[in-house]
Amino acid sequence: DGMGNYDIRPGMHEFLERMHSLGYELVIFTAATQDYADWVIDQIDPGRLVHYRLYRQHALPWGPIFVKDLSRLGRDLDRTLIIDNVQENFMLQPHNGIFICTWYDDLHDTALFALTPLLDELHATRAKVPEILDKYRDQIPTWAGFDQFSQLGADYSEFDMGADDGLLQPEPATATPPYPGSIGSYVGQLAEQPPAVPLPHGGEAAPPQPRQPQPQPPPLQQPSQQPQPQLQTQPQHQPAQLHHPPPQQQQQQQHHQHQQQ
Repeated sequence: DGMGNYDIRPGMHEFLERMHSLGYELVIFTAATQDYADWVIDQIDPGRLVHYRLYRQHALPWGPIFVKDLSRLGRDLDRTLIIDNVQENFMLQPHNGIFICTWYDDLHDTALFALTPLLDELHATRAKVPEILDKYRDQIPTWAGFDQFSQLGADYSEFDMGADDGLLQPEPATATPPYPGSIGSYVGQLAEQPPAVPLPHGGEAAPPQPRQPQPQPPPLQQPSQQPQPQLQTQPQHQPAQLHHPPPQQQQQQQHHQHQQQ
């Protein structure tokens, strides 16, 4: 159908099956376009072991690359791990990533087999991802397929996860040149995550949404220190009282009226 060819890294099927059996939530986060990524994933994962798919539009354009910001997943970062063959892809969360050697066609590659015991221990001990990555930081480059004496291995070991990388802020949105799709596997403990959204038939799973900020109530206004004007009370209108002359004056008036008659 013109989509192209693909190859599978040795141990990929065994890796997915093992992680799925342990209860990991599996997400493929790729910088490739959605149509191409869906075609490849449908071929390599017919059993739908992968829970979610995230594509280029879910990444953050940053110069010539697409950064995969794990904080947008809505998951606990202490229990979130990304395995990626482009180190810059997880530069916003360097404590949560394993930099794996890019694979082309080496049929004797053992990186996925070598990394499996690490994820087994992460599951068994319920350790925090940054802590276990720091614990094995000297061994991980070798497990991930890098020769510890090669330049790639040296570059990996020099990547200080605790240092300030001095990265510049991304430039305003501009046209980004095509970038080869790197596929990173995101894994996190399913038991400790929010309820999963069912994967739509034959389509993409809705990506986890970032938490929306809660609206804050307006600040209370302090009472003014200036004296408040006093309301002037209006005088109440009293009903007019009837004037009654004294009894003696009443008799004189009646006698005067009889004389006039």
